[in-house]
Amino acid sequence: MTPGTRTILAHRLRRAITPSLVIVACLLTVLFVRSFWMANSAQRVTFFDTSRLDMLSLQSIAGRIRWVKGSQLSLLPPSPNTTSFGSLLSGPPHWERFHWPITAAERRGWYLPTYRHTTRSTKEWTQSGIVIDLPLWPIVAALWCLTALRLRRATIHGQRIREGHCLTCGYDLRASAGQCPECGSPIPSSPTALTRHPSPSRVPPNAQHRADNPTTTSQSSDRITPV
Repeated sequence: MTPGTRTILAHRLRRAITPSLVIVACLLTVLFVRSFWMANSAQRVTFFDTSRLDMLSLQSIAGRIRWVKGSQLSLLPPSPNTTSFGSLLSGPPHWERFHWPITAAERRGWYLPTYRHTTRSTKEWTQSGIVIDLPLWPIVAALWCLTALRLRRATIHGQRIREGHCLTCGYDLRASAGQCPECGSPIPSSPTALTRHPSPSRVPPNAQHRADNPTTTSQSSDRITPV
């Protein structure tokens, strides 16, 4: 693989990264906006005995990603035919997905990261765990900034390719071969990678006229200059 071919492949890879960033940024933006009125959760439930279960949950709630790890202890004796948690929750370890509408209390502090240890109790069970909240807005903002930079860079690279300039430094390569005389980067060997047409500033004023009227050149060459 020649250095010029590697340059072309690297440029195409960079062009593929940019739309991927756009897609990821759009998806996270939709998730961020939607989480302010509807929370989504995916949790894994593991049973250890008839009175204890562990939960590992990942939630999108009020502009945050929430990670919850906790356990629940039943305060009721198990029934003869099912566990004390009920038939809907009994069985082997499994994943559950559900959603619920956001309340005003859950929207508070959506822009700050938090860490807390929670404990809740009722007459039937007691629940304790660790809750970590990470706000989504810094991730969304960073992705959009990175996407904007990539789009700007892709636009500059595309313009340099069309004009026959170096992809690294922007030097005019239409009169060069091998490598860039300014930065030493290899020049792509593909004929479509760099347009090798003379620059308009280097074309004589009457060159286009001569190209359009070839008889003018022949007549001027046959003309005898008087002594």
